[in-house]
Amino acid sequence: MKTKIIPFDLETAKKIQAEEIEGKIKTRDGAYVRIICWDAYRKFNDNEIIALVKDDDLDEAIGRYRRDGHLVGARNISNDLVLEVPDNEPQFKPFDKVLVYNRQNGKWFPTFFSHIASDGRIITITNGFYDRDEVVDYEGNEHLVGITDKPKEK
Repeated sequence: MKTKIIPFDLETAKKIQAEEIEGKIKTRDGAYVRIICWDAYRKFNDNEIIALVKDDDLDEAIGRYRRDGHLVGARNISNDLVLEVPDNEPQFKPFDKVLVYNRQNGKWFPTFFSHIASDGRIITITNGFYDRDEVVDYEGNEHLVGITDKPKEK
């Protein structure tokens, strides 16, 4: 499965740790992290995160992190927390054949991919703006043209 690294986000990290969503908590330099406390009290920093960080020898060291994922007292950002999550972004290239979902009539129709807009929506050659879940590869989904069925899960 293809993954991507995204900035640390406390709520997403909690869901990953609880196995509600797929992903891993890591440091920027790739060490695996287990959070053991989300709200440790410190005199000058309320609600620090306490984590166990695997080092190169596979030993775990304790790390204290701010809620934004930055290692307390560190100047080097390579030890800051990040999240590794599945990359479900469509990997279309200009002129790729796609199917788009027409919300007005509830049917799929073929067109060509153009580009991704700055707001993240997909733009097609027909000048349509579509949310990512409304655009699928044409290949493998040809049977959807003109009907209201949902695409097959990958």
